[in-house]
Amino acid sequence: MRPLEFLLIALVAVAPAAWLACGVKCGRWVHAVVGGVVLALAAHLVIEGYRWPMVPAYALATVVVLTAIWDSLRRRPPAAAVAEGRRRTRRRILGACACLVLAVVAAAVPTLFPHLRLPEPTGPHPIGTANLFFVDQNRFETFTPDPDDRREIAARIWYPAVKTANGAIGAPAAYLENAAEVSRALTRYTPFPSFVFSHLGRVRTHARRDAPMLQEGPPCPLVIFNHATWAGIGQSTALMEELASHGYVAVSVGHAFETPYFVRPDGSVQAFDPHNAEFAERGRERSRAYEIQQQLTTTRDVQRLEGLIRELSRLRPHAVQSLHIWVADISAVLDELERMNRGDGPFAGRLDIDRVAVIGHSFGGAVAGQACLHDPRCKAGINFDGLQIGDMLDRPLEKPFLFFHHDNAGAVNRAPNLPLFERAQGPAYLAIVAGTGHLSFSDVCLYPRTSLFRLASPTGTIDGRHCQKIVSEYVLAFLDRHLRGNSAVMLEDLSQRSPEVELRARRPP
Repeated sequence: MRPLEFLLIALVAVAPAAWLACGVKCGRWVHAVVGGVVLALAAHLVIEGYRWPMVPAYALATVVVLTAIWDSLRRRPPAAAVAEGRRRTRRRILGACACLVLAVVAAAVPTLFPHLRLPEPTGPHPIGTANLFFVDQNRFETFTPDPDDRREIAARIWYPAVKTANGAIGAPAAYLENAAEVSRALTRYTPFPSFVFSHLGRVRTHARRDAPMLQEGPPCPLVIFNHATWAGIGQSTALMEELASHGYVAVSVGHAFETPYFVRPDGSVQAFDPHNAEFAERGRERSRAYEIQQQLTTTRDVQRLEGLIRELSRLRPHAVQSLHIWVADISAVLDELERMNRGDGPFAGRLDIDRVAVIGHSFGGAVAGQACLHDPRCKAGINFDGLQIGDMLDRPLEKPFLFFHHDNAGAVNRAPNLPLFERAQGPAYLAIVAGTGHLSFSDVCLYPRTSLFRLASPTGTIDGRHCQKIVSEYVLAFLDRHLRGNSAVMLEDLSQRSPEVELRARRPP
């Protein structure tokens, strides 16, 4: 809850309590509370801006002010004063009690839907951001019935920007662009009202829209990020900003029909139907394979784990198909970035295509591993809590790779990707972060524990901002060592500062 939001809610809760105690006219301090409500409301709307979760507070503030005005303007004849006083006392008690109930509602809604605050990036560079959209004319779209449809790809780029006396140039980018349209797209197939996500458009990131890219120093290494299934390109904005502030160009790829929406260059929103036949079949496959996947946490036997992963790949052929579609999306994005690097646009000559890492969360993490096998431009990868289906069992990974796992507390095996880590032929790391849940590796962990997003999501017990700090430190250390070639950086050294992380490392000769 933002400071002025908290102040407004506190004041509209105090005013009914004052009336319940002694009425509006009992003292100047009551009038001061009502005046404070007016000032707090005005300041909030001007400085912080409207948010729909505050609507109950706005309504209660209006009731408080209008009641105070009405009560102050009333005139009663002396003869009726005693009888009127009794009736007025009863009305005051009932009205104040009703207002107190509304005050609880007014506080509850913004608590469940709080204002998201992204952590301040720690790097020396200001951040710019830009959108990328293109059609891959070499690939047909398999999610649609039209055989002539081509694959559309959207991405968002974060990059180190030119530094001025006031930071980066340009307007701060919204966390959710085209928020009203996107909210309608996200809720179109749900029972939620169309505006439920629109308040995220009020969240300002630390990136500046289309700010000039940093021109000093060598070209910037690339980090390609892949979202989880049915998440979006902005799901890990905090991590993308952190990477950009340290001189990386971070590119989050939107994978069509398995992300909720695109924003096209003209500002229109392309929403994807979760009831799409291909997408729905992938969901049914996931349900059928659920029991097998749960068995991954019941044994440490590597051969048994390998057999379970192979069985999951057999039971989920459409997921394996998506794996290769997403990898092809990554290759297409890298082709487009190469073209931009050779051109004369804002990124010309500033992208180091020879130093590319591919990372991702959940299914996007499995895609990162597969991309490191498929595309020779990928030099390192990170899998955030995604089961590594694909070819890695038959083609052991030779490139540096980091497996993150959430804390499967109480499980016999807390790291389902253990056999892939054991088979790796290059530098490999396996990290388990105590107290985390599956969505701890996304921006969801940054919401307060009382928010609906946290209450309805597996984010564990760890403090979200502390978790974000740990993950950012490990990711930067891994990339600095294996992408920038800084051999002095050792991930093992971080464990002294982060006792929550259980880290295993393999460095085969």
